[in-house]
Amino acid sequence: MNAQNLLVIFRRELAAYFNSAVAYIFLIVFILINSGLFMTQFFLIGLAEMRSFFSILPFTLSVFIPAVTMRLWAEERKGNTLELLLTFPMTPHELVLGKFLAGLAFYLVTLATTLSIPVMLMLIGKPDTGVLLGGYLGAVLMGALFLALGIFISGFCHDQIVAFILALVACFGLYLLGTEFVAASLDGWMPGVGNLLQSYVGLAPHFNALAKGVIDIRDLFYFLIATALFLILNGFWMEGRMRPKAKPVFMTAAALAAGIFILSNWFLSGMAIGRLDLSEGRLFTISQASKKILKNLDAPVAAKLYISVREKMPTGMKTLEQDIIDKLNEFRIASKGKFQYKILHMEAANVTGAAA
Repeated sequence: MNAQNLLVIFRRELAAYFNSAVAYIFLIVFILINSGLFMTQFFLIGLAEMRSFFSILPFTLSVFIPAVTMRLWAEERKGNTLELLLTFPMTPHELVLGKFLAGLAFYLVTLATTLSIPVMLMLIGKPDTGVLLGGYLGAVLMGALFLALGIFISGFCHDQIVAFILALVACFGLYLLGTEFVAASLDGWMPGVGNLLQSYVGLAPHFNALAKGVIDIRDLFYFLIATALFLILNGFWMEGRMRPKAKPVFMTAAALAAGIFILSNWFLSGMAIGRLDLSEGRLFTISQASKKILKNLDAPVAAKLYISVREKMPTGMKTLEQDIIDKLNEFRIASKGKFQYKILHMEAANVTGAAA
């Protein structure tokens, strides 16, 4: 890997972002959407925290990142400059990595524009800085993964709009596979499939853990492995796409990469490599005695939480349900699924809601 070649491609692609009005439009729209939605929730809840910001970030990034990556290869192919680019004295993986680093730099600049929010919170209150750090780390890693996925998809497309739509669906799908709702729906059709995809493929649990201020090495490996595999596959496709039997060979490589990804997450899930709870008071750290009890459960245990609907709660308690759910999720993880819970929303003396 030649550093000089990387720098040439990096400068070329980064200049392409800021030499057009599109980059500035992206920046403005990203700031307005994320900051606007956050401020709306902030004034309703009145707490110095960024939970609502990080909860909507996966969805806004699923639109923003594909808009950033759609041109990286599709534009080259449409403008017939791809073949010329591949004749340069550099490897396809250097081209891929240079484009990726340029997109990541642009994304980091965009994300940095939201730092005015934690600064504001520190001026008017006392936010949990550990949770803020974990949330921004998760935002960087998730953005890098979406960038690698978007560049990978752009390499197959001649049209930028097609690349955008496919990457948008892929980013949404990767996140949603990790949600309880999608996992339960898939399990209803094919028992066990939803839980498998949620545990070893879905992005949501890994990002949500970081957004709580919990840095687990397994979550970091998830993002790093997935990002690296998409970049490697992208370089592999660009290098061999014109060779005989390129598609069957690539499909085999993609299947191997998927297997490596799932098996690595399965292997890491059973290991206690390292975990750091940055939240104030270590809110999401379970005592050793509790862990021992949860691990040695002889039979599944179900707990029910009866709580008022969020809209009926006093302003200072609107996040109470989410706080409890976060703690219950830690119990479920420690018990390896034997501990389950159900949230029942109460209206006066009647149950009006169902499981979360």
